[in-house]
Amino acid sequence: MPVVNRNGAILVILLWTLMAMSIICISFAKGVRVEANAVLNTRLLTSAYYLAQAGINETIYKLIVYRLEGGNRLHNPDAELAPLDIELGRVLLETDIGDVVVNVTDEYGKININRANKDLLLSLLLSIGADEDMADIISDSILDWRDADEDHHLNGAESDYYLSLENPYKSKNKNLDTLEELLLIRGIDADLFYGHSARDEEGRSIFLSGLNQCFTVYGGSTGINVNSAPFPVLVAIGFPPDMARDIIRERESMPFQDQQDFTTRVPNAPGREMLKAPAITRPPTRSNYFSLISTAHINDTKLRKTIFAIVRLNASFPLKHTIVYWNENYFMQEQVWE
Repeated sequence: MPVVNRNGAILVILLWTLMAMSIICISFAKGVRVEANAVLNTRLLTSAYYLAQAGINETIYKLIVYRLEGGNRLHNPDAELAPLDIELGRVLLETDIGDVVVNVTDEYGKININRANKDLLLSLLLSIGADEDMADIISDSILDWRDADEDHHLNGAESDYYLSLENPYKSKNKNLDTLEELLLIRGIDADLFYGHSARDEEGRSIFLSGLNQCFTVYGGSTGINVNSAPFPVLVAIGFPPDMARDIIRERESMPFQDQQDFTTRVPNAPGREMLKAPAITRPPTRSNYFSLISTAHINDTKLRKTIFAIVRLNASFPLKHTIVYWNENYFMQEQVWE
């Protein structure tokens, strides 16, 4: 009997040992699988990053050819470049490992935050969903932020307000250098800056554009290019909502070539004296500043990478362009309106 008990004990020990080794092996295999997946995801994200960069470089090349070199190759049937993608503001780059879509926006389709007056600021804030009281506070606070003194507008904020915050700072009292400065200004939060989902009066889900899609700090013009202005900007400068929708639909098929073309295709548009900012109708590729939102998607995965850049074109530059803004952590929300 003692021998039998001893053998049984050994068998039990062996079984527990095998079980422990099995658990260790399974844990090790799981750890290896997790690390392998992490390595794969890192490699794919790196690929997506360089694809997004390639999309920006391809788009800059097309802009230079079309904007600064006359665009002759774009109208040559044997040319490498497609004739309309850059004009319509959407460049597609296809590769074996994934695709890139680059949305091209003329910065002159946005409102220059450093030049807009109170009326235009107020109108834009109301068009993106701010209530009247908050729109009044924010518009005055923007004016206080960029002016050179510490005198308050009626509902604005200067250094005394900002120094009373938990993390104090002073009012800049100069023009904004980047749009992200708006997040420092009284009343502006992340939803208002980046945009957010909401419900319209009929209960439909919509996306309200953010200030970062409607304002710019680049260019010296107060005019707004209707070929590239987002819906809230068109409404803010004085176009009725239905007409703003018509303008967007028309330009998506073919950009307006000049004022006469615009008047013909959008009859009954308000005259210059009725608008809060001059309406420009030049083709969007005639600008000097462009926003490029490049989104790369790796085939057979959900991996995406978006890079946001603003490029300035100038024939006197060594490379005929310079990148004035670069953001590798940009998340793009599509503009939605019914």
